[in-house]
Amino acid sequence: MELKEAQHRVQLSSFRDELASLESKLAQADIEREELRKKIDYTRKIISSLEGLCGVFNPEDMTNLGFTDAVRSILRRNRQRKISATEIRDELIEKKYDLSAYSNPLSSLYTVLDRLFKAQEIAKYDADLASLKPTMYQWKKHRLLRRRRTWLIPIETQTEGEKT
Repeated sequence: MELKEAQHRVQLSSFRDELASLESKLAQADIEREELRKKIDYTRKIISSLEGLCGVFNPEDMTNLGFTDAVRSILRRNRQRKISATEIRDELIEKKYDLSAYSNPLSSLYTVLDRLFKAQEIAKYDADLASLKPTMYQWKKHRLLRRRRTWLIPIETQTEGEKT
């Protein structure tokens, strides 16, 4: 019986040594992973900056966009269909847009959508309470824009005297 007990102690000691070794390796791997994550984040920022300088835009990367531009991007990408504010919010989350700065992201989104509607950038379709459909939004199609002073004005909104 004493022999089995001694063998058990040796095995247990071996297991403890292996456990300590694996915990140490795990801690080192966590440190390396964090360093790699920092390198990846830094590289993404450099790529994003270079894309901006080169005029290249990646519609999947919204990390450097402001809130209004991110909303515009989603509306443009979904221009063929009407989309609700909650769908826009869900797509922002799906695209990993950071909404943590907003205490109520949906409220901020409605404010942005209202401004875009007033600026005639989007169309707004009122809610249908009978069928429980929410207010829907859709990117407006502008056929041609021409520069007038510093503003871009859709051709169809210009008066006859303004057309050239």
